[in-house]
Amino acid sequence: MNRFRALEISFLSFFIAFLTLNSCRKFDNGQEVPAYIKLDKIDLVTDYNVQGAASSKIVDAWVHVDNEFIGVFELPAKIPVLKSGNHSIRIRPGILLNGNSDTRCSNATYAYYEGKIDLKEGKETPLDVKLSYAKFTDIEFKDSYDLDGPGLQVKTDPELFNLSNEGITKENYAEPSIVNIDQANVSPLDKRSTGVMHVTLDDKKRIMCIRPVKEFDFFKNGSYNQDQECYLEIESRSDVNIALYMAAFNSDGRSVLDEYAFIKSKKDWSKLYFHLTPFISRNFKTAKKITFFLIGYNPAEEKNGEKVYTKKEIFIDNIKLVHT
Repeated sequence: MNRFRALEISFLSFFIAFLTLNSCRKFDNGQEVPAYIKLDKIDLVTDYNVQGAASSKIVDAWVHVDNEFIGVFELPAKIPVLKSGNHSIRIRPGILLNGNSDTRCSNATYAYYEGKIDLKEGKETPLDVKLSYAKFTDIEFKDSYDLDGPGLQVKTDPELFNLSNEGITKENYAEPSIVNIDQANVSPLDKRSTGVMHVTLDDKKRIMCIRPVKEFDFFKNGSYNQDQECYLEIESRSDVNIALYMAAFNSDGRSVLDEYAFIKSKKDWSKLYFHLTPFISRNFKTAKKITFFLIGYNPAEEKNGEKVYTKKEIFIDNIKLVHT
């Protein structure tokens, strides 16, 4: 993680506390009553065929007015500004890193919002903010599981994980499929989706272990930009916890595995952003390519002294690997 991003995360709580104490201080022009910007949400807009789904989970707004940093505000927000009249405004979208509310930062893969706003002392001015991916953002991988799309871009891969001590063999790995959202009775976050990835775990198919069909080269020509930001976006609805593993493949064929994060089981859809920059930075000197694994396991339950496996379902949609 670069130094600026680390400072963003470390001092976010300080910024919020500072704003609370100073939001009604007397400004240099004598104005004592603030104007307010009413910002309920920030929406993402995409070219669906090129960039995939427009689903997002933007939780904060990083606000600048006339190039002055006003602060970070959790959405929906009523933002106090000690200015009136026409002013320029710039907003950076904020997300939760790895789904953790303690690690909030702006998302560098999204574009800024820039515009003009007419502020009135003591009045609320509503603002409708729509953003796209930044022009310099590359979408290295996307898998949206539409019924008329290219099909699954992930595959089952049991080779890197030895689970024989758990009694797991190759026959216990469940294969993913694409299902119609109406037949599966699920409503994905992006309403343009027609299908989602589905995996069923039971007493025979006890584990999901999937990875993209290709590996990703972030280390072309043996170099890597330390300021490059990389995120893995995932939407899921699952009866079991899902582990995210990162893998780096060296030139001699060896791999480095890192149990990176967990997606907690949830009955409702959730959108998460996993910050992969630290993993890439740790491995760029030796790795040739990287990939990721999603692993879900159906554990046995004890009933009347016997092991019982209940049916568990996993739904996944709109996987994206994006970087600046």
